[in-house]
Amino acid sequence: MLKPIIETVVLFGRQNIPLRGHCDQGDFLSFTNHHNSSVVNEGNFRELLRLRISAGDKILENHLQTTTSKATYISHTTQEDIISCCKDEIIINILENVKVSKYYSIIFDETTDVSHTSQMSLILRNVYSENKVYERFISFIDCHSHVYGKTNVNVGLENIEDEPGHNILEPKLSEELLGNIVIDKLKEITLDLDNFIGIGTDGCLMMTSIMQVAVQKIQKSCKNALHSSWSNHALNLLISKSSNVQLVRNIMGIIQEVLSFFNQSSKRSFVLKKSLKGCKRSLTSLCDTRWVERHDSIFEFQSNFKNIILCLESISEWDEQISSSKAKCLLNVICNCEFVITSI
Repeated sequence: MLKPIIETVVLFGRQNIPLRGHCDQGDFLSFTNHHNSSVVNEGNFRELLRLRISAGDKILENHLQTTTSKATYISHTTQEDIISCCKDEIIINILENVKVSKYYSIIFDETTDVSHTSQMSLILRNVYSENKVYERFISFIDCHSHVYGKTNVNVGLENIEDEPGHNILEPKLSEELLGNIVIDKLKEITLDLDNFIGIGTDGCLMMTSIMQVAVQKIQKSCKNALHSSWSNHALNLLISKSSNVQLVRNIMGIIQEVLSFFNQSSKRSFVLKKSLKGCKRSLTSLCDTRWVERHDSIFEFQSNFKNIILCLESISEWDEQISSSKAKCLLNVICNCEFVITSI
């Protein structure tokens, strides 16, 4: 009886589809005629279960009709339990493959997400059957919870729960602590540290010094682990910072200014879409770190240079003062001989 429920959760996980809606609780069968009720949609999970029943899944239908309300196994708590079990099975499968390969490397990075949580992502890399290289995500780690969530004398947060007015120390995430988090996670998933041979980290300028210290901390426990920063990121930064020619720097700023001019207004963006040739309906903004995207952006600008000029000429005749005056200024700049020759 649990099979169709588990299959549904697994399907949503594979397709990266959210399960829950704004109303996914209550008696499932009482909403048989739910399209006539004020709650039209109970979320993807419950709606797909209804679809399975309407398509002839008698096992699921019989289970939901005969079981008590506390044993339906379709609550959000059960959904989360099934997802957790799936996670455990996936991790077990990955670790079995890694242990067969014996040697492995890791890739890790730490950043603050949209929920203002310091998250570390951890990826395992190994060579498996037929000499294929596998890189598989293992875990997100809440760094502050991992380090300071425990009542630990070493971090000075003991007995905080017993003293609500306690002056909590600054929860710093030092480079050494980041290294310890990686080691703790590898020990938690029972990987042999002697077979740990490689460390991959972010190579961006802001993270280089931080990661170097974290890597050194890891290497104290893992003597065989060699460090390598992401070479493609290093190339991005190298090319982005390599130009010291003032004219080149100027045209990059001018192109970015033109792109921002169109992106900041729906009217301007609409006119640009009408002016661009082919199927392209927008221009790619310049990227500070990814040289490939920066190259694509400049190439698109050059390819549509004539159309951009015509578009700016049109906007410069508008009644709206801000758009028309700005368009006229940009038009004078990009039609300058220095800009045209340097951009080529």
